[in-house]
Amino acid sequence: MFSTKLVAVFATLFAAAASVSAGTDKVIHPSNGEVWVLSQLRTIQWDTTDIPSTNATGDILLGYHQANSNDKHLDYDHPVAKDVPLLAGFVVVPVPTVEPRGDYFIQLFGSEDYESEDFIIKP
Repeated sequence: MFSTKLVAVFATLFAAAASVSAGTDKVIHPSNGEVWVLSQLRTIQWDTTDIPSTNATGDILLGYHQANSNDKHLDYDHPVAKDVPLLAGFVVVPVPTVEPRGDYFIQLFGSEDYESEDFIIKP
């Protein structure tokens, strides 16, 4: 009986961890084609429906897609935000000072698949 309960506890913990790492949630903002302007504050928002009730935190990185490349070009050296509580569902950040382009995306780590649609950063 003890081993059955122990297996059930581990199964529950594994399922909770898997839902965070599987990236079942979606970044809502920025959305496709949204325009961010340098020197402004913007809200990054994600769906928290499937995030387990934990004190899990994540980091937010900026990346861009480039034609003919599978590389996400994530800027690990300059996170947009660090240690963000995943259950908060949003964070307000300054627009990073980067080269203007129309294929940026946000990657929320704490999950492999918390990736926004492409958006634009301009001066």
